[in-house]
Amino acid sequence: MSKEIIKAPSETYPVTIDYTDRLPSGATIASGTAAIYDFLDDSSATSTMIPGSVTATSPNLTFDLLAGTAGKDYLLVVTATITGSKPLVDFFRVRVVQPK
Repeated sequence: MSKEIIKAPSETYPVTIDYTDRLPSGATIASGTAAIYDFLDDSSATSTMIPGSVTATSPNLTFDLLAGTAGKDYLLVVTATITGSKPLVDFFRVRVVQPK
């Protein structure tokens, strides 16, 4: 996993993924989804950590990442649906840390 997000439990972390360099010629992003899972037990945390929708404004997907339990790691899976092409999928490790 090459991408990591570090956030505080009380922080609203804005996520924007730019697909400009990965879109096939002439393709646009039609829609997107995001889901997040506890890294250890695979339980879903999507309803509390991504309560809003994912906005697709080609070539970007945007959404807010909320909450999380301090000391826990999560797996964030973001899928971009592309016109006329296969979807693009990104994986992130989300680390939730309590500031001192």
